[in-house]
Amino acid sequence: PIYCAGGKIAEHMALKADTAVSLPLQTMQRTNYVAYHVRRGDFQHAWVKIPAEEILQLTKSLIPGPLSERVVYIATDETKNTSFFDPFRKAFKEVYFLADFKEDASFALQHLPINHYGMVEQVICASADIFIGTPLSTFTGYITRMRGYMEPRVPGIYNRTYYYMKKH
Repeated sequence: PIYCAGGKIAEHMALKADTAVSLPLQTMQRTNYVAYHVRRGDFQHAWVKIPAEEILQLTKSLIPGPLSERVVYIATDETKNTSFFDPFRKAFKEVYFLADFKEDASFALQHLPINHYGMVEQVICASADIFIGTPLSTFTGYITRMRGYMEPRVPGIYNRTYYYMKKH
C-alpha cells in the first residue's frame, strides 16, 4: 500500500511536470518534477533551519531551466506555518504537499495509518528527477539511499540528489 500510494502520487507529479510523459512510468524514464525535504520541527540541528528564501537561493542553480516552469513536491513536518513556503509558491509553477492528495480517494491515502505517510513521502521524493534534502536528516538519508538503489533503472538519478547547505 505504501508504494502504491507513493507511486500514484509520483505519477501524478510526473504528469503535472510534463504532460507528454507516458504512464505508468517505465524503467529509464525521468519524471521531470523536483522534490524537496524541508525539516522544520524539533530537529536537533538548528543550523539547518534556515528561511525558505535562503533555501531557494542556495538551490536554484541545481535546477535547470526557469524555476517558474518547474513543478515541485515538498515533504515537510511544517504544518502550522504553511506561509513559510510562500517563496516556493512564488518561484515555481506549482508546489504540492502530501495534504494536497489526502482527500482524493484515487491516491489511496485514506486507508493508510497516518504513521505510514512519511514512507509514502519518501517514495514520492525518491521518484523525483531532482531531489534536494535537509542535511543530517535520516529521512533525507533514506531517500538518498532509495535513489541510489534506483540508479540502475534511472541512470543519473543519484547524481541529481543534493542537500541544501547554509554557507558558513
